[in-house]
Amino acid sequence: MNIQNKKLWLALATVAPFIDNNDLNGAKGAVFNVLFVAKTKKEFKEKVRFKLLEFGYVLENLEDIEPFDFKKTYGDNLNNLAEIALQTENIQWGTFYIYD
Repeated sequence: MNIQNKKLWLALATVAPFIDNNDLNGAKGAVFNVLFVAKTKKEFKEKVRFKLLEFGYVLENLEDIEPFDFKKTYGDNLNNLAEIALQTENIQWGTFYIYD
């Protein structure tokens, strides 16, 4: 793992599933927190968009993008997910809140 010059970023993602993706049981989309390691905000956005495509989702919106602050206590188990994201450099996300 080489996280030199990289930060852990946090944002609120809104996604829509591909037509053949039934993960959301027919819902139009979902909103959730997402964590990923990247050098810049722009790289973070690109990595999140690409990774979500791999999982069968179109990224509709990514908002409240900020570096993760380990001094804060976040809900949705985000502090634990942040540790995993740093160790693995893989995308991590919180609970999916679906909407119709």
